[in-house]
Amino acid sequence: MRQKNKGGRPRAGKVQKKAKAVTVRYGALQYDIVRYRSKKAGYKTVTEYVRDSSVNAEVADNRLRLSDYSILNIYEGEEAWLDIS
Repeated sequence: MRQKNKGGRPRAGKVQKKAKAVTVRYGALQYDIVRYRSKKAGYKTVTEYVRDSSVNAEVADNRLRLSDYSILNIYEGEEAWLDIS
C-alpha cells in the first residue's frame, strides 16, 4: 500500500541539518553594522551572514584595543561608520 503524502516540508539531510547552536550578543551599534553588512553582501537573513562569515573567515589579530574604544564612541550613531568594511 502506498503512503499518503501528508504535505509539508521534506526532512533535511544529515549534512544540512543544524544540530548545535551558538548564542552571540551584540550591542546596538555592532548589530547595526552586522545587519548592514549582511544586506550589502546580499544575504536574506543576518543569521545566514553570521554563519557563513564565521565558518569561512580567516583569523587575524585585529581585535580592538582599549584605545580604539574612545574612537568608536566618537562615531557612535553616525551612518558614516557603517561604510567601513
